[in-house]
Amino acid sequence: MQTDEWRKGNGDETWKRRQRACNVCSVLKRADQARGGETTFYCSACKLKNSSKHAPASRVFLCNKVKHQSNGVSTSCFEIWHKHWKDGTMIPQARRKRKLRARKPARLSGSEENGEGGSSEQSSGDSASVSPPQRRQRTRAIDDSDKD
Repeated sequence: MQTDEWRKGNGDETWKRRQRACNVCSVLKRADQARGGETTFYCSACKLKNSSKHAPASRVFLCNKVKHQSNGVSTSCFEIWHKHWKDGTMIPQARRKRKLRARKPARLSGSEENGEGGSSEQSSGDSASVSPPQRRQRTRAIDDSDKD
């Protein structure tokens, strides 16, 4: 199933689907790679357990492309997760050094954060008039002694 999370694109009026790290690619990536693959697809039946008691379980994002080999056969990440790893319970011991972290789901829009309710930007159809969700930016303290 493809995710319905959106982010602002490069242009003023464009929106792109939010991409997440593929769980299989993250585990199978080599040490010299910066990250695994990214995807917009997730398994609607699987959920990753979260260590927190209050946070909901998160989606399992999986690539739908054939990228890796398992038992000498080229297969997609979806097949590796479900058939070879038994829904993530049978990950090979050599690959268990990397943890799969479950994170809380992203917020849909800024209006829901403020408690206004309202509809999200996807359902309104007029993406130019809707402002993207507001995020807090990190501030950095500047030391006056370094300004020479």
